[in-house]
Amino acid sequence: MSAEHGGGGDSAIDTPADSESVGCLPEDQAPNEDVNDAQQREDQAISTAKEMRQVQRISSDLRGVVRWYNSRLCYGFIEREDTKCELFVHRNSVVMAPGEPVFLQAESEVLFDLWTLPDGRLEAQTVRTASGEPISLRGIRPVCPPRGPYYGYHSRSHDIFSQSNIYG
Repeated sequence: MSAEHGGGGDSAIDTPADSESVGCLPEDQAPNEDVNDAQQREDQAISTAKEMRQVQRISSDLRGVVRWYNSRLCYGFIEREDTKCELFVHRNSVVMAPGEPVFLQAESEVLFDLWTLPDGRLEAQTVRTASGEPISLRGIRPVCPPRGPYYGYHSRSHDIFSQSNIYG
């Protein structure tokens, strides 16, 4: 979400979220039979978990795209690839490479497990890269040159001293 939508996230996509579209397929897209059967099984498992008020894994290795993530508030949302509904994700559910800070890049493809919470809400957990590896920011950050006491001095002095003497 962007600042105008009240999110102010670090990693945001400017798409308004309407509550009617969350949790359902777009009207112009009809699900095929395989997706429909899987959706029915998933809905049945969700309703059972809600009735029993328990935490339960519904599906694993689902694909999705990070819509936005705010590292300051420690949460964000992932859009499922198959149903296009948005799922809540907390920083504790993100699998990061060792020594990396928790962060999800907007528009990045991820794999995750779908869990129900005791109050019946759905949450994405065990979020990792599309290849199944822990998320690493090392490829995203620009590599900075090392800073030393003479950083910058040698490059400028080389340019000055290598010019031909204009005074003769």
